Amino acid sequence: TSRMGPVSIEGHYDGALAIPGLLSELKERQAAGYDAAVIACFDDTGLEAARTFADVPILGLCESAVVTAGFLAQRFTVV
Repeated sequence: TSRMGPVSIEGHYDGALAIPGLLSELKERQAAGYDAAVIACFDDTGLEAARTFADVPILGLCESAVVTAGFLAQRFTVV
């Protein structure tokens, strides 16, 4: 959990404010030797920024869910 930024993400503005805290946490975790990271926000806030920044695999919940659903079904929806 990020120590800076909005308490929740309610739109694009909050999402933009959340990214610096995400990158800061990622930097600390990389220094600690973590092997991968999961962005546990369903709209994958900061996913691309984290991937350009990190030396480890970064997974987003939404992207992972959509890719898995695509393998399992021809059609799906997000509710």
